[in-house]
Amino acid sequence: MHYEMDRALPDIEADPEVKAVVLTGAGEAYCAGQDLKEYFRGLDDNPAERRRASEASERWRNRRLATFNKPTIAMVNGYCIGGGFTQTLS
Repeated sequence: MHYEMDRALPDIEADPEVKAVVLTGAGEAYCAGQDLKEYFRGLDDNPAERRRASEASERWRNRRLATFNKPTIAMVNGYCIGGGFTQTLS
């Protein structure tokens, strides 16, 4: 998801047809938490990929959203746990 959001946000920001962005979760929760085992342990044997994933996560949530040039709404439904707070605050 980090890679997809990092790629999508610049395109969305540049699209004159897009007037606002709404981020929401699927199902009963906005964010039920990240799979920590996958994120922190799944890439133990590939530190370069782990670094790229971390950079993409940081970039889209803390840089791209924080300076986004269009109104952005976090439509929080249900639970918002862990990393979900980062994009909500951005």
